[in-house]
Formats: sequence, structure tokens, C-alpha cells
Amino acid sequence: MAGFSAATALGSPIGAVVGGVGDWRWTMVLVSVLGGLSGLGIWAFLADIPLPPKVTLRQRLAPLADVRAGLLLMTTLIAMAGTFTVYNYFAVAFDRAIAGDAYVLGGLLAAWGVAGTAANLFAGRLIDRADARKVVQRLLIALVLVVGTLPFTSAHLWSAAIAVAVWGGLGWGVLVPQQHRLVSLAPSIAPVLLGLNTAGTYLGVTTAGVIGAAGVNALGAHALGFIGAALIVVALVFSELAARRAAATQRDSTVEV
Repeated sequence: MAGFSAATALGSPIGAVVGGVGDWRWTMVLVSVLGGLSGLGIWAFLADIPLPPKVTLRQRLAPLADVRAGLLLMTTLIAMAGTFTVYNYFAVAFDRAIAGDAYVLGGLLAAWGVAGTAANLFAGRLIDRADARKVVQRLLIALVLVVGTLPFTSAHLWSAAIAVAVWGGLGWGVLVPQQHRLVSLAPSIAPVLLGLNTAGTYLGVTTAGVIGAAGVNALGAHALGFIGAALIVVALVFSELAARRAAATQRDSTVEV
């Protein structure tokens, strides 16, 4: 996840500046060049890495039969949907602060991504000393407050800069403790669980595009923060349900012993 957020920290602002100075075609050229370089890098340096054992689709989806895993994955999906409902429409949601300046847009996107990368790295150390469920709970509550006030903080550049950095850190910070909670359910199938969590992240980002588009048409781009905050509240509910289910399962297993 740190790699994902770092790529976002660099890719989004660079793309925004290139598109703003030139047009969207040059952004696509840049993506194509970077993709080609990545392919060459894989061919040159990663060709000899042994592949892991094959895992069938049924085996990959088997963890979904565990209600605890399903609730945690829904937490990730909905939290990412709430975060990206605004992010996917960043330029129009923050148009008052950006004022048509591509460099300001790039700077705000960079602040979001850099904060997210730092939060990923810090969260890994935090959960070594704190309960992962409580970390997620507090991050989601804070995220509700920050995203829910974006319709107001996005009006001015100084407040937008602060809000964007905090929002990026909180949004990406959720993922590491979520991974920890999932792996703790069944360490023997950790790669499968982490793969499902990554899939939930991407599905949340994709869903956010649809939700955000509907929100822009219905309420306007400046109100997207309200929608995002509502989704994150739902994610918090799923997170707490997962914790209760895990506690009940642990009590049942203790009684049986």
C-alpha cells in the first residue's frame, strides 16, 4: 500500500500539471512511456523470480465464507469509496481554492499523496503498540470529520491545503491496520486475504467514481464531502460489526475448549 500511495503522490500531481500546461493527450503519452519503462524493468530485473503456487478462483474467494472477513473487506471497500468520492473529482470539488492553476492543483494532490505515504509507514509501527481495531475506529471517526467539512475547507487555499494533507493521511492510514486485522483471522492464507483487501480497495475506488458522478449531478461538486463522510460512517459500522463478530467467535471457541 505504501507503494500505491507513493505512486499516487507522484503520478497524480505530475499528470495534473502536464495536463494543465499542455492537454490530456500529453498525460496519456506520459502514462504510456512510464508503462513501457516499467515493462522493461520487469523484463530486466524480475524475470527470474519464481512464481508462487497456483491458487484457484474458488480458493481465492473461500475466505468470504467467514463473516468476519466479509465485514472487514466491506469496511475497506466502503471506506475507500468514501475517500475517493471526493478525490476522483478533486479539480471540481476544490475549484475555488485552485482557481484554475494547474500547479496549485498538482501541489494539493502531492500533499494528499505524500501524507498518505507517510501515514502508511507510520501506521505499520502504530499497530505494533496499539489494537488494530481501535486504530481503524479512530481513523475513520477523524476521517468522517475531515471529509464531512471539505465542502467548507475547500473554499480557500490555506484551509484546503491543511484539510487535503490530513485527509490523505487518514484515508491511506486505514489500510495497514485493516490488513493486520484480516491476516490475524487466518495467517496461513495471508496472501489470499491481502489480495482480497487490495481488490476491495480498487472496487471502492471504482465505485466512488459512479457515486461521485451522481453526487455532482444531484448536489454539486462542492457537496461531495457530505456523501463521502456518509459512506465512511457506514464503513465504521461494518468495522465495529466485524469486531463484535470476531469477539463472539473467540468467546465461542473458548467455551468449547
